[in-house]
Amino acid sequence: MNKPSKATVLQGMTLRLGRSSHNINYFDRTQVFNINNSAGSSNNSGFISQNPRLQPGLAAECNSYILLPLFAKASGIEGEPIDGIYSGKRSLSLPESKAVLNLKELGWASRDALQEFFVDVKGTGIKVKQSSHIYADDVAEFIKKHKIGKAFAKRDLEEQLVFSRNEYLSFESPEGCQSQDSSLISIAASDYFASQGFKIAPIICVRNYPDEIQQLAKEFDKEHPLEKVLCQEKRLMPSMLRATHLEQNPEKAAELVRLIYPDKKRLSELTEQMLDDMIFYFEHNAATASLVPNEKSKEKRKASQGQPAMLYQWDCIADLWRVFDEPEIMHNKDYGWFISKDLVIAGTGMYFVDLEVSEKASCPGKDKFRQQQRLYLTAMLKDFSKLLSSYSRAVGDKHEPSRISMIEKEAMGRLVDKVNNAGRNKIEMTPSQVMVQVSYDNLGKETYHIAKEHLAMQG
Repeated sequence: MNKPSKATVLQGMTLRLGRSSHNINYFDRTQVFNINNSAGSSNNSGFISQNPRLQPGLAAECNSYILLPLFAKASGIEGEPIDGIYSGKRSLSLPESKAVLNLKELGWASRDALQEFFVDVKGTGIKVKQSSHIYADDVAEFIKKHKIGKAFAKRDLEEQLVFSRNEYLSFESPEGCQSQDSSLISIAASDYFASQGFKIAPIICVRNYPDEIQQLAKEFDKEHPLEKVLCQEKRLMPSMLRATHLEQNPEKAAELVRLIYPDKKRLSELTEQMLDDMIFYFEHNAATASLVPNEKSKEKRKASQGQPAMLYQWDCIADLWRVFDEPEIMHNKDYGWFISKDLVIAGTGMYFVDLEVSEKASCPGKDKFRQQQRLYLTAMLKDFSKLLSSYSRAVGDKHEPSRISMIEKEAMGRLVDKVNNAGRNKIEMTPSQVMVQVSYDNLGKETYHIAKEHLAMQG
């Protein structure tokens, strides 16, 4: 059997990606505390029960949680110091906690393919310097109130990890943390899509913070204190290479890709695997979209007035709910990606992570279904071709503006050829539009016309 693809965690270095905006990503060594046997409740995902060989190690991981130094000192909770790699805005990677999975055993590959994963903890704080509205003065006030100044006398308060509300999401989503309701949805979505054959960065458990930590977290925001139950989500990650890093800063992305995949031959094999993974999403959509009974229409007649008897349904593995409500967002070239932002690139292909909004999407009527399917197909074509393009630019260090258009066209061409050779879908490109014919297993054939300008290509 082949050696497993390594999960690189960038130990012993600091790397910054992105521009001076709220999207910047850091990879910094950080010391926190590992707390065993916490008072908070725990919810294990189905992934543990389905993988008996991994149960002992994963169960041990789920008996502990990571606590921020500020909260550990303020609460007096004792824990073991632990080093991790802080990344993004609320995650901590644990390089020493690893597991090797056979993708064939999980139903994610047709033959043996080993991938190494490391434990990553979502909900471990945001650095003050990255927060949208928490400042060093707020941390200094917290330290004074709880009389823990001795422990932080020589520390840079801008580097401290905190929790706060996220003002970009109407104060509903915690900044630097995860809410329990989102995590439970994510567990269900991850378990479902993993069972369907999608490669997933699997969640192993969700652990709520104890009540005293929940209260401490609210102290940083007097105007809009956090109301949701805060938790940590432990998952297995195959890599630190998020797809979005390749778009934010091609020069830094090239540095990151070379660190993780220095072998040019392996890189060539990886891009082919990525293409195969992309085709799986197109094929799965065509295979599973169907008409299903509307459960609400079966309720009492008074409650079901105006409810259609049948609904169109398909698996929507992406953060697309806002696009379906506001389609013009999809066509904004400056707006973020909707599928590939939640993709992680590893030696064995593409893995989905952060599935708290993925679901079985449904809508009434064929016209509505066609509208939403066109947007879904647009997202797949746009995101996947841009990912291939960005990856080619990063790997080859090709950032010149004069080459971007050519590289994007090459990437789209490779994707179209792969789709056409797969079976259920056919794509034809004209100078102004892309025509996608989908042969649904349960709904017959439908053709969608997508303007090229909506694919956010440079040329």
